[in-house]
Amino acid sequence: MITVGLTGGIACGKSFVTNLLLEKGAVIIDLDQVAREVVKPGREAWSDILSFFGQEFVDEEGNIDRQKLGQVVFSDKKKREKLNHITHRRIIEHVQKKKDEFCKNPENKGKVLVIDAPLLFEAGMDKMVDKVIVIICDREIQMKRLMERDNLSKGESGKRINSQMPLEEKARYGDYIIDNSHSREHTRKQVDEVWQSLIREMSQG
Repeated sequence: MITVGLTGGIACGKSFVTNLLLEKGAVIIDLDQVAREVVKPGREAWSDILSFFGQEFVDEEGNIDRQKLGQVVFSDKKKREKLNHITHRRIIEHVQKKKDEFCKNPENKGKVLVIDAPLLFEAGMDKMVDKVIVIICDREIQMKRLMERDNLSKGESGKRINSQMPLEEKARYGDYIIDNSHSREHTRKQVDEVWQSLIREMSQG
């Protein structure tokens, strides 16, 4: 088995690549899903978010209003760092538990575990994996996709992109780079090459 970290910039097409890896048989741990899990009503992170940010960031059902909270933290670095401090440790613990369960299961021999983490490097989770795939795309394409996907203004999109580690820096730390600036077929071919390389790595290890 081999553990792979999958990361990249916001709106660079990570979900598409994740689906291609799923088709090939990879097992995915989705950090967005884990992040939602750790802030469910009644959890420690949920309580800490309420204590710091206030009741106005909870919807009628008691869930964290992620959109409203996002508008605040993407505009304020200190508040973003506070939110990361509240959530990252708990997310990492959750992922480590899932990874351990995967590795202990003899049925997973020869499988690829992918940890899909937008903030892989920022949270120090690159230390948990054997290889890192970084998804990149052209800045203008990234901006356009984000504006359309999340119905954001150009200014709001820019703030969200700038809140993350620059793509050029992420790419320097990646073992594999997938450029998702072009057609889906172009991306698919890159994923095929990366997958073949991962399988070779496993067979040699």
